[in-house]
Amino acid sequence: MIQAIPLKLDGVPMRSHSIVGLYELRDKIACIHFAFGFVSPEEYTKDKRMPSYVLLDAFSADFTEHNQSYLAYHECKTFSAFDAVFYQKDGSFFLNTKRYQGFSDSIAKILEVRDTKLLEAGNAPAPVKQIYNDSKTYTFGDYAVRMASQFIMECRSHTSGEIVWKLKLSAYLYTEIDERNGILYFGTAGNGGRFYGVSLADGSIVFNYNTGGTVRFVWYKNNPLLADRKDRPVLLNPEDGSEIRQIDCGKFKFTSDQHMIVKSDRLYAIVNDTKAMYAMCVDL
Repeated sequence: MIQAIPLKLDGVPMRSHSIVGLYELRDKIACIHFAFGFVSPEEYTKDKRMPSYVLLDAFSADFTEHNQSYLAYHECKTFSAFDAVFYQKDGSFFLNTKRYQGFSDSIAKILEVRDTKLLEAGNAPAPVKQIYNDSKTYTFGDYAVRMASQFIMECRSHTSGEIVWKLKLSAYLYTEIDERNGILYFGTAGNGGRFYGVSLADGSIVFNYNTGGTVRFVWYKNNPLLADRKDRPVLLNPEDGSEIRQIDCGKFKFTSDQHMIVKSDRLYAIVNDTKAMYAMCVDL
């Protein structure tokens, strides 16, 4: 069964919209997103401020219940999803709207995220530099895997310090690298984006599934679930990259950010139908 609920604020036309992410919020599924409202030319000329919104859409696990709350700010600064981080601390959930430096001049707030409410909890601390997935070193036992250059993946032995293997990729490493049963799984995006399965021992390509660009992937019953070239969810065989099955989402497709989580035999994702953006729940 497919359930899709539009991500909008009733009565407020939006000129821009960005998704921070989908998260498990206790027994609910939460979508946190930012939006910028329209202002008339007269208003903009007068004070050059646009209304900026932080929105929380909270859904029951089966999407039959939906609550929305939001905070609105009228400042020269705005919000950027690339700046923000959602996290848990001492049993509570928080959103730092300005965790990372270098993107935009964002409003820097810490917000507490409750089941049906957003509360301002203070100002955000000084932002930090974000470390991207292609700049990280991934350690698996004696092996250390990293990107030696834009397209060259390198594996070294911790014990000897010697290079064990190198592999040229088709595009930029975009996802984190995950290891299961001696195989590295990761996605690339950009020119010739693919989803890879690579042997940790020798760097040989077990499979490379053509996606056109993989930004995110999740696991369902030990199988990778990701967007195919048509931006529809597909379940792959982790041993050879063959398609186990397509997940029927009707008219909906993943957005470019490919936000998704899996919980209790359900896929939750941010999708669109060319007209609007939705939070979707589909049984697996």
